Amino acid sequence: MLGRAWGCAVKGVAGLMVAVECDHHRGLPCVEIVGLPDASVREATSRIRPALRNAGFQFPLARLTINLSPAWQHKLGVGLDLPMAVSVLAASGQLPAGATERCALVGELALDGRVMPVKGVIPACIAAASAGLSHVVVPAANCREACLVPGVTVVPVADLVQAVRFLRSGQMPRLPEPAGPGAGDPAPEASTEPMLDVAHVLGQDAAVRAMEVAIAGGHHVLLVGPPGTGKTMLASCAADVMPPLSDSEWLATASIRSIAGEDVASVCSRRRPFRQPNHTTTVAGMLGGGVPPVPGEVTLAHTGILFLDELAQFAPAVIRSLAEPMEKRVVRLMRAGSAVSYPADFIMVACANPCPCGMHGYRPEECTCSPSTLASYRRRLGGPTADRIDIRVEVPRRESARLTVVSASRTTEAVRRRIESARAIQAERYGREGATNSHVAPGQVRRLLSSGRHAAALLSSAVDRFGMSVRAYHSMIKVARTIADLDGSSEIREEHVLEALGYRATFFGGVER
Repeated sequence: MLGRAWGCAVKGVAGLMVAVECDHHRGLPCVEIVGLPDASVREATSRIRPALRNAGFQFPLARLTINLSPAWQHKLGVGLDLPMAVSVLAASGQLPAGATERCALVGELALDGRVMPVKGVIPACIAAASAGLSHVVVPAANCREACLVPGVTVVPVADLVQAVRFLRSGQMPRLPEPAGPGAGDPAPEASTEPMLDVAHVLGQDAAVRAMEVAIAGGHHVLLVGPPGTGKTMLASCAADVMPPLSDSEWLATASIRSIAGEDVASVCSRRRPFRQPNHTTTVAGMLGGGVPPVPGEVTLAHTGILFLDELAQFAPAVIRSLAEPMEKRVVRLMRAGSAVSYPADFIMVACANPCPCGMHGYRPEECTCSPSTLASYRRRLGGPTADRIDIRVEVPRRESARLTVVSASRTTEAVRRRIESARAIQAERYGREGATNSHVAPGQVRRLLSSGRHAAALLSSAVDRFGMSVRAYHSMIKVARTIADLDGSSEIREEHVLEALGYRATFFGGVER
């Protein structure tokens, strides 16, 4: 006899629908699981057998073959416990045929039959909705995040008995009482916790302007200056000046947070991600990896900010590893013979001192760095990763008189409004929600200059004078286009190019090539 149920695994940050088939036939009692299961899936037999017995069902004394289709895809995680148990019940005649046709099941089984929470419920529900299934049975503890997904009816169950009762009769279990806002709220509010205001960054109008340009166009930015000048404070304000997450961005971010196993409040939050990894983070921690693979910091920062404080303290291999996701906005990993892709469309905000002691170029008499130390430090901050940073700005020390002036045009609210206006222009230009100037493909960059003849001539002159690379040339066009959008200009003007050229300057002196 054959039993069938729908389950869902996670591949990358997407859900993978799995057809769980159980064949019940004569032979020595044993259970064989096929279809490229990982170790946690193969161990399910040791959980399913006592779970069924302790929940009052019979585990058949027969030869059982459980097939996980598609068989060419690796199956990871413990969320397939529940559909495998249900397929065993269907194969042994304890569930009527066809009871699971329009329903997907996700959950880990405890030995006493309880259905335990799992990671990745949101992408599982999205996959079920895309497959045309009407209901998704999930652990009761995952109910609130599962209800965020439109298009499916969420059935929260506390144990195997409730799941089987629903499959037999369609009786909906009682919804658990949420601890916070109501389960299934269509639009959870952003966090109301106090935020730092950009206006608190005193005396650094140029750095605030550079950050505004970076966020408006989705450009990576490097802040360079001695300790105590406001670099970290300004970077901490970056996520708050970004526009709110759109519905599609929010769902993508919630899926990543769900897979990472973050708490319900974080999964439901509308705030942009702000990740600040420690300088001891490894390449695997930054890009993702492990067995089974988990997303890294660049993916957890998707649609938000990746803040690297004291960039030079990160391992050189970690700094070099950021070059590819910064440009391609995706991370591709090979694990156990299977390719996994993670989205990584983030804005990197990095801070660095001008030298190991922090005084070079600001208080030369106090700088204790030797020429060889300074050269080594510069090499650490250079390379392919630095080449992909569009905006570099100095954050110098200021006189006390300038630290008392607060500009009304530099508040978080004012900066956010200007950024939202600029991003609306870019979304209309490219015909895609969330698209920014930094997303423009190299073959399309020159079109941004087509209407600004004087600006194009000025930019060509700068390229010839400073010997810039093609990447630097494209970077300047994109940044100039963002500056023009902030000014509400339909074409790139000379002043926009001059400002963009200023952002190629670094603490090394001259223009970065």
